Amino acid sequence: MYQQIQNFFNISVYTSFSKEIGVRNKYFSKNISFKPPLHKDTITFSGINSYVIPGYPDLKQHDILGWEEYYCGPVSAANGILSLKNPNLQDDNLINTLAAHFKTNRDGTSINNLCSGVSSFLQEKGINNFNVEYQGAMEAGNYKTINIPDLTKIKSELPKPGFIILTFGFYKKTGYGKNVKYERSYGHCVNAIGYQEDTKNSNNNLLIINDPYKRTKGELNLKLKKVPKGKLLNNKDDTEKMQLNQAKGLYEVSGLPYLRKGQVALLDGVVFVNIK
Repeated sequence: MYQQIQNFFNISVYTSFSKEIGVRNKYFSKNISFKPPLHKDTITFSGINSYVIPGYPDLKQHDILGWEEYYCGPVSAANGILSLKNPNLQDDNLINTLAAHFKTNRDGTSINNLCSGVSSFLQEKGINNFNVEYQGAMEAGNYKTINIPDLTKIKSELPKPGFIILTFGFYKKTGYGKNVKYERSYGHCVNAIGYQEDTKNSNNNLLIINDPYKRTKGELNLKLKKVPKGKLLNNKDDTEKMQLNQAKGLYEVSGLPYLRKGQVALLDGVVFVNIK
């Protein structure tokens, strides 16, 4: 069923970033007037509602030589910004410009810096009527609203002008029953681009993403399962500041092709950028 939906939309993806300006020009219009695009590509089959943003940019972090392991935040934000098709956001060195705003380094990008960096970049480009919100387990200053990502909001915000960055935390799971623990090693940013909702069987629900990691190409269909219990812990090498100590209510993610043996991926955060 879902393959039919994919074929229907004939989604185009762009995976090369060898020439940033050439890729960028595919998305920016020459018309200087700007109205954020409203995405309306929703299709419904019997019991299944599906929505995908067609032609979503899919730049890869591993095209940034020397910093490829640390640039998932700036590249995900660049994909989101390119999806807006706003000529006022044109930048000949978009990813590195965003990385400077985000203060990205060899520890990656903190959630707070990602949120503040998106805000400062948009303001620098003359876009002032916008909102940046973070939901999740990490510290994010005034951008944070709640500790658990709201899947209903992800679904409702996808068709609106703006973009959504998801953060996956990679955890080592130990223990059983009441003694389950999730120890976070590091995080990763991706773009939310769609969903599939099966009203008859929630086990078939999918979250659809573009992932800047080199081992992925095009959209990935992920299943989410709510975590019933467990304690969250920070690994000593993870520099992100966690403000949630219980895993209950977060979502375990399956469908990522690069999970290591013994790893568990949790959807532990989401950044909403809404252009008003």
